[in-house]
Amino acid sequence: MRRLQIFPDSERSALQLREFRWVWCGESMSLIGSQISVLALPTLLVLSLHASPLQVSFLSAAQYAALIAMMAPAGRLADSQNPRRVMMAANAARAAAVLVVAVTAILGQISVVLVICAALVIGAGQAVGDTAWSAALPRLLHGPAMAGGNSLSAQSQYLAFSVGPPIAGLLIGTIGRGPAVLVDAATFIVAAACVTALRQAATPARLSAGTDSADPAEQAEKPQSRSALRYVWHTADLRAVAFASATANLGHQIIQGIYIVFVYRVLGLSPTLLGIAFGIGSAAGILGARLAAPAARRFGRGAALLLSTTLAGASWLIVLLPGPPAFVAVTAAAAIISLSMPLFGVVQATLRQEITPEDSQGIAAAGISAIALSSVPVGFLIGGVIASVVGLRIAILTGSVVAMSSGIWCVPLVARLRRAERLPANAKPSDVGDGPHTLAKLER
Repeated sequence: MRRLQIFPDSERSALQLREFRWVWCGESMSLIGSQISVLALPTLLVLSLHASPLQVSFLSAAQYAALIAMMAPAGRLADSQNPRRVMMAANAARAAAVLVVAVTAILGQISVVLVICAALVIGAGQAVGDTAWSAALPRLLHGPAMAGGNSLSAQSQYLAFSVGPPIAGLLIGTIGRGPAVLVDAATFIVAAACVTALRQAATPARLSAGTDSADPAEQAEKPQSRSALRYVWHTADLRAVAFASATANLGHQIIQGIYIVFVYRVLGLSPTLLGIAFGIGSAAGILGARLAAPAARRFGRGAALLLSTTLAGASWLIVLLPGPPAFVAVTAAAAIISLSMPLFGVVQATLRQEITPEDSQGIAAAGISAIALSSVPVGFLIGGVIASVVGLRIAILTGSVVAMSSGIWCVPLVARLRRAERLPANAKPSDVGDGPHTLAKLER
């Protein structure tokens, strides 16, 4: 009888590398802590400071605005600096910001302005830390192990979505909103300690070889000096993925910014029930991440991207149906979103890493993220305005329709990536698509 395998071959290959194993564990811990704050910080605003829907939306908009503003510098740092130092600094900054919020909340000195300032630091730290890790991963892992590493990272994210909210609801209900935030600060410290495992293999080859030059003329030609946005714009497959992500994010964040308000005030769920619903629903994300590679092989990468982003957008409509109990509707919507989004995320991340040269991983990741996230603050603010003017239900309906329309950007990818999959391994990049690094370059 064949022994049951917890991890498929590609994931086991990634876990065999000590450096990946340690950083993955640290990042997984910090993701769980962050999910506690994702629920605790808006809860502080809604229940302690009696914030309006627009103020709650502005909290998330501020965090993403800082994330986007730091994305281009983060891409250059990822391609030109030691990722260990970059990731440790990013985790330390986020830990300090969360710690300030927790202490002031415990002392009764918390304010809307303070929480928003902390969100700015958290967003900037996330841009730097996540981009550095995204660039370091393909330097550590290659071939199937790289896809396995992306799958494990996505599974960690959805494991955090699954266990973080129930823990947050339990902590908020037992020890209070302020002390609950302390857990997030502790997990950032743990993540910083785990990053110390990164060694020379994760460092850009230019630094490892000691060939960096201070000559401005030479520096202008280096990959880290390129424009991240221009790089993505001139790469057809990356451009399509980036715009699909931006459209989807616009729709999702129209809803996300006011969703907790909707659940508390319209559906009447408590923080504990909301945390449980998010946790149960988000567990489907682990399955979605593990199905990404098989789904891409079965349907083709373009079709997998198209189906996953469209289905994720449609899932919000469940909470507007009159029949299901509120807890069931919130749980079902979270489950469908969690199943769909990692399919998109893992496939697009592996595509990007395969078609991008080693010394441009940072700017490619930063460019896609900058475009994809550029719509997030706009979505939060639009959602807050729509909810304030015409109601929460209309805001959710609007966001769902916008998110579903993101699939339009993936339609050209379906045919182009299918042609690339049928090409022999020695085909030239010019055989399909446009741009300097289209999928045909490295598609197998």
